[in-house]
Amino acid sequence: APRPVGPQQVAMPPSRPTAGHRKVATVLAILAFACQPCDAVPSGTTEYRNVQIASQEWSPETTFGNREAVLQLGVRTNAVGSFQDIGFGFVGGELEHHPPAVIAYEQQNAGGETSGDLVFGTRTGTDGTVAATERIRIRNDGSVNVNSVRFTATSLGTNASPTIITLGGGVAAAAVTGTFAVTGDVTVATNKFVVTATNGNTAIAGTLNSAGATTLS
Repeated sequence: APRPVGPQQVAMPPSRPTAGHRKVATVLAILAFACQPCDAVPSGTTEYRNVQIASQEWSPETTFGNREAVLQLGVRTNAVGSFQDIGFGFVGGELEHHPPAVIAYEQQNAGGETSGDLVFGTRTGTDGTVAATERIRIRNDGSVNVNSVRFTATSLGTNASPTIITLGGGVAAAAVTGTFAVTGDVTVATNKFVVTATNGNTAIAGTLNSAGATTLS
C-alpha cells in the first residue's frame, strides 16, 4: 500500500529509464569493454583493443617516426607473418568479401619491439571473393620490391638476384652482373661503336686493338 503523504511530502512517480538513458548506458558499456588499460601508452592517447589513437591537439609531433603516432594498428600484436592492414574501396557480400586495395604492415621479426615490411596491394578484377595481390613492398632494410623487381640502394634486380644492375652513384655508369642481352641496336657515343641488330653489321670509328686471335669476315 502507498505510504501516507505528510504535509511536507510530495508523492513522486517511480523513476523509469528513458530511451535516451538506455542509449547512453549502451555506449558506456561498449567503451568500457573496448578500452583496455595499458602500461606504456603515451599520455593523451586512447587504446581500443589493438588500435591506438593519439591526441595531438596541444603537442603535435614534429619528428618523422616519433613515438606518438596519431593512429597505430597492432599495438599489442607480436607474431611473425601477421598483417596489420587497412582496406580501401567497396566491399559487398555483407562485408565478408575482400577489399579491392590494401595497405598492410607484415611483421618479419619478433625480437625486441619487432620490425617488418610495408606492403601495398590491389586487385585486378572485380570479384570480391578474390583478395588483393601484393604490388609494392618496402622492406625493413629500405629495399623496395615493385612486382617482381627489387630496388636495393643503387642496385636493381630480383629477389633471387638483387644486384643484376648496379648504378655508379655520382658517376653516370652502370655495372651489369650476368648476361647483357640486347634485342635492338647498340650505339656508343652516337657513332663510335654501332652494332645493327637486324644484320649484325658493326661500325667502329676508332682503332680496333686485339690481344688475341681475331677473325674478320
